[in-house]
Amino acid sequence: MKADQNRDTLLSLVRLGIGHDADVPESINWQEVKDMATAQGMGAIAFDGVRALEGRGLLEGERKIGSAFYKHWAQTVKEMYEGLYEDYRTRIGQLAYFYNTSGFKLMVLKGYGLSLCYPVPNHRPVGDIDIWAFGRYKEADAAITRELGLAIDDSHHHHTVFYFMDYMVENHYDWVNVHAHRSSIGLEKIFKELAMDDSNSVIIDDEVVYLPVPNLHALFIIRHNLSHFASTSMNLRQLLDWGFFAKVHTAEIDWKWLLETLDRFHMTEYFMCLNSILVDTLGFSADIFPPIVLQDKSLPERILNDIISPEFKGKTPLKMLPRIWFKFRRWRANRWKHRICYAEGMFSDFLTSSWAHLKKPASI
Repeated sequence: MKADQNRDTLLSLVRLGIGHDADVPESINWQEVKDMATAQGMGAIAFDGVRALEGRGLLEGERKIGSAFYKHWAQTVKEMYEGLYEDYRTRIGQLAYFYNTSGFKLMVLKGYGLSLCYPVPNHRPVGDIDIWAFGRYKEADAAITRELGLAIDDSHHHHTVFYFMDYMVENHYDWVNVHAHRSSIGLEKIFKELAMDDSNSVIIDDEVVYLPVPNLHALFIIRHNLSHFASTSMNLRQLLDWGFFAKVHTAEIDWKWLLETLDRFHMTEYFMCLNSILVDTLGFSADIFPPIVLQDKSLPERILNDIISPEFKGKTPLKMLPRIWFKFRRWRANRWKHRICYAEGMFSDFLTSSWAHLKKPASI
């Protein structure tokens, strides 16, 4: 019951934090709710919800929040969200300067581009920097090593890795891991075709930074979130990424094409569930999405519960054999996710994924 109340409180604060109305429980364990918000990437947005309550004079009685706790949370938002965001933005501009002056084009995936869709961009947490060099990743990586002396890690599927000004950069040569699921091969062809379009860009510190065109970004966000959800877990931040992207770009997305593509690659049920959660739980307008049709009306709630508290829990062991056993148990426990996310059978995917791990042991 206590966990359910914390969950409901967090969802209400998130609704308030993004400008939607919500009812908030009378009694709140602020430390537990803050910890849950942080784990979901919602530390700043939940605090926006707290400020909304404060503005309405509703932080009284059992909802009262301690002054020291409030100030510490506010300082955390300032330093760990707003401050880091500005540093993150600056580093992207510096990386773009290197690419642009070295004869390459830099496209940033997810991250910064998605933050621009949020009501308060710097309240979306930042992480690594995912980039696309318009098919010239080998040349760009060579220039990074030659000119900046940075080491390139090529032990991963579908991207290389290097560290730029303390930020991990994933330089994509494929948009999805084509070795994990057979359907990804066909999907990758679509991504690569759309990814050569350089008509969408922003300026960061006088540097051109390209962003995926809306159709490409919509499909990529959905597939990326789906892959996290099906294999391990996803969080509320990833859910809001899709909600705000759809809200801002709904008129630019070719919904007929997107729905046909999602249906072709067995992603429609997952897609409909995400939209249902965003509308029914987080207060987004149904008008920004295609009509929501659910095959199993209980599924959105199960997905939402798994987002906040995954059904399969545990920390991945460091040693090889325990780690393999842990991941096998997680794979078995997530059969229900696989059913709504992939067209391939579980056994077929197991063989495909196992072979992919053998080719890149660092991915195990």
